[in-house]
Amino acid sequence: MFAWPLGVASLVSATRGGRNLVANAMCLAGGGVLAAVGMVVADSLYYGSLHWHGSYPFVSGSLTFTVLNNLSYNSQHENLATHGIQPRYMHALVNMPLLFGPLYILAIAGLWGFLRSGRSSCVGMAAAGSVISGVALLSVAPHQEARFLLPALPGLAISTWRYVNLAPRAFWYVWIVFNVILFVIFGGMHQAGVVPVVAFLGESVWPHAQCRAVGSDALCSAGGSGGLELTTKVFLISTYLAPRHLLAQPNEVAGARVDMVDLVGLEAEEIRDIIARSVRINATLVPKEGELVFRRTADKRYER
Repeated sequence: MFAWPLGVASLVSATRGGRNLVANAMCLAGGGVLAAVGMVVADSLYYGSLHWHGSYPFVSGSLTFTVLNNLSYNSQHENLATHGIQPRYMHALVNMPLLFGPLYILAIAGLWGFLRSGRSSCVGMAAAGSVISGVALLSVAPHQEARFLLPALPGLAISTWRYVNLAPRAFWYVWIVFNVILFVIFGGMHQAGVVPVVAFLGESVWPHAQCRAVGSDALCSAGGSGGLELTTKVFLISTYLAPRHLLAQPNEVAGARVDMVDLVGLEAEEIRDIIARSVRINATLVPKEGELVFRRTADKRYER
């Protein structure tokens, strides 16, 4: 979305320099294919559809095409409705000013100056085209979050650097105040509890666990000879997708693990039903330091 204008500008620049258009197009396409293959393999390994082995045939499984899956998911209105539907002008009129503030205004002023004079560098035009293309294509989908526009920052910075000396001193005062305010909001307040919660839950991930029965419940702690399966189920409501990698869970099934369940987009009644069907522990038990309360659900399996 943001990159293709840069490729076009590269080809235009090559032809102006007297170089062979076909040869440069092949080099550009080759680089794009190599980058795409690398990303597909990395995504496939990350999502677990592709598995690496130490001996021949070295890999097994299937490939995950994240970009195609993204397009397929976001092309269906019912999927986007679970995350919220916004008007298609929200990116251009709300999210861009929210993220970039004075820089966005400076970019619009620079674009207006270019349209009036027709004079601009190839690099500046490519950067501006990258921003316009990305925002326009992202605006096609009715679900519009400000974070989707973060790739626009390099294009905005490159397309406006020539105008910074023309900006009045008041611009820089507004720029500093704007960034300080957004640093406090997005850096310290906005959904600030998600990462600390995941890090805290990671402390209850144990490769081996031992339990002592207390009625139908059990008090469990790290250690022992292993073989037990302990699952802590956590429900996430109205948050962004929590970073699972912070849990640092081992690959083996046995041990204490955390299962995060995203309830985003569900109605209140559905959420209540899911929570009501979950395992309940005896809240009156008082565990010792380092112990957690679980409910025994099967032989060597415990859940909370």
